[in-house]
Amino acid sequence: MAMSNVLQQMEKFGVFLPRYLSEASANALLQDLLKFPEEFDSRVFSFTAAAEPGLLYQGDGFANLDFVFLPKLAKLPGKGLILSNTCDMDPTNEKAVPRLVVYSPIFSLSRFQAQLVSAKSNAFAEDYIGKIRRQEISQLFYLPAGPQTSEESFVDLAQINHCTREMLTKEQVKTNRLFSLNNTGFYVLLFKLSVFFCRLQEGIDRK
Repeated sequence: MAMSNVLQQMEKFGVFLPRYLSEASANALLQDLLKFPEEFDSRVFSFTAAAEPGLLYQGDGFANLDFVFLPKLAKLPGKGLILSNTCDMDPTNEKAVPRLVVYSPIFSLSRFQAQLVSAKSNAFAEDYIGKIRRQEISQLFYLPAGPQTSEESFVDLAQINHCTREMLTKEQVKTNRLFSLNNTGFYVLLFKLSVFFCRLQEGIDRK
């Protein structure tokens, strides 16, 4: 790609970068986005929440969250990704209504691929898994393998559960937090949430 085209792309991306980032962080995010999705790898987990161990961040991965998958009523423990906004989960942010934490389950990509092979074919499974890795399936948020995740996985944004903020104590947050996303991972998550829940493509004039 010609250097002039690269500079034009960077200028366009720059309009949509978070304004609170330092110049160095914004430039690093921009460089990562220009390499997306080919280099969406374990570096997206590099952010650490150690400075605020009791605070929940949007995009945090957790173990031992409770899930109910209707119509079954059994409560099952599992891994999940926090979808609620960070400031909404801050205990110092007083709310007039009960404070809830919304999250979706994290699934193993290899197990899902085996299910696709069994239900469809190897070719179908490989093609679909490739789309998940490239973040082309709006409902699914791909998570690369890394020290915090041990294997490739994905989040099904359509399978939403919730609990009260009080159920996740400071000690539980410290013990069960698996990872937090860095700027790149968080930016891609917000993009996926926007596309899945907010795209204006239904073709219906709601007058």
